[in-house]
Amino acid sequence: MHKRYDEQVEQAVKNYAILREDVPESKIRETIKKHRSFEQGKADMLELYSEEHFTDAEFIQLMDAMEMVKAGKEPGAALRPAAEKLAKLMQTRFTDESWKEKARRCMKPFLRIWIAELAIRDNLARLLAGNPQH
Repeated sequence: MHKRYDEQVEQAVKNYAILREDVPESKIRETIKKHRSFEQGKADMLELYSEEHFTDAEFIQLMDAMEMVKAGKEPGAALRPAAEKLAKLMQTRFTDESWKEKARRCMKPFLRIWIAELAIRDNLARLLAGNPQH
């Protein structure tokens, strides 16, 4: 589980780094880990991949498919049904209001940081332009 959590953190770091080239990846990583602990990630993974959603065989197929994708290979047809089931589940969550609210709560700390950074940048730009007024 730690390995998967680390992989998710690194993927999030890459995604945020694209949006915020001016913020060092180490700072993004630190912020993500501060606001999304291993325990939170573990709980989400256990819920997502639970027996409620997947049989043991489907879970093994998902893990095999993930390993193949990481190795740069295309998962075979035998692995696709479980992957499609996961995609459908994630799509359902994406449109579910309770999951949207959970995502908003997870994103709030990042938004606060970025808004503060923008305010600092704007204030600095005004000061450099000789206009200290807000």
